[in-house]
Amino acid sequence: MNTWVEYWHRPEDTINNHAQMKTHLKWKEPETVSTRYFPDWETAMEFCTALNKEDKYYTRIKTDGYR
Repeated sequence: MNTWVEYWHRPEDTINNHAQMKTHLKWKEPETVSTRYFPDWETAMEFCTALNKEDKYYTRIKTDGYR
């Protein structure tokens, strides 16, 4: 089973702190998606957590088999 993480930089304009928004934000497909491979799910999760907290990236863990 292969495990990999797809990650891309979070755009600045999607962060909106208004309590009542008149329009909902639209999902935009990222232009560039980077990929990194890991030996197991736990290591991939640690990498994702670090990217989300420190560098403001969106992440997605994928596998080609059952976990």
